[in-house]
This record gives sequence, structure tokens and C-alpha cells, in this order.
Amino acid sequence: MDDEQFQRLVLEQLKVLTDGQKALEQGQKGLEQSVKGLEQGQRGLEQGQRGLEQGQRGLEQTVKGLEQGQKGLDRSVKGLEQSVKSLKQGQEEIKNELKYIWADIKKIDSRLSTQEEEVVILKRLKEGAYSS
Repeated sequence: MDDEQFQRLVLEQLKVLTDGQKALEQGQKGLEQSVKGLEQGQRGLEQGQRGLEQGQRGLEQTVKGLEQGQKGLDRSVKGLEQSVKSLKQGQEEIKNELKYIWADIKKIDSRLSTQEEEVVILKRLKEGAYSS
């Protein structure tokens, strides 16, 4: 092999090495960009995770509020049930009293009817006494 062939061979090898170096550098840049993308994705996932955790805390607080509201409603329902029971009892007492009141009204009506009849009879007697 002469010098010229050797130089060509060396130049070809140098070109192959240079092209390989460029390809490696481009691959390295691609990897670096991929790593940056992964890092950004990781940050996005972390932010999403924090958002989910905050949402979870909010939901837990909401559930606690709903549970407290449910307890309050239960107490209110019990109070209403007692009130309804008292009202029913009061209605029964009023019904019983109305029976007695109605009986008294009938007695009074009977007395008034009797008195009216007596007044009519007295008027007739009085008129009869004046006519004779």
C-alpha cells in the first residue's frame, strides 16, 4: 500500500469517525431533549398529584360537612317527630273537649227552645188576659 492509498484510507476512516461523531452528537441532543421532556412531564405529574391531593382534602372536608349536616337533619327529624306526636295528642284532647262542648251546646239549645216556648205561652196568656 502506498502513501496515497494510505492517506485515502485514513481520510475515509476519519470521515466515518467524523460522521459517527456527528450522529452521536445528534443522538445526544435528542436524548437531552427527551430528558427535558421527561423532566417537564414529571413536573406536570407532580403538579397534578398536588392538585389531586388538594381535591381529596376538599372532598374529605365536604364529606365531613355533609355528615354533620346529616346529623343535624336527624336531630331535626326527631324534634319534628316529637312535635307531631304532641300535636296529635293535642288534637285528641281537643276532640274530647269538643264532645263535651257540643253536649253543653245541645243542652243550652234545648233550654233556649224551652224558654222560647214558655215565652210564647206567656205572651198568649197575657194577650188572653187583656182581651177578656
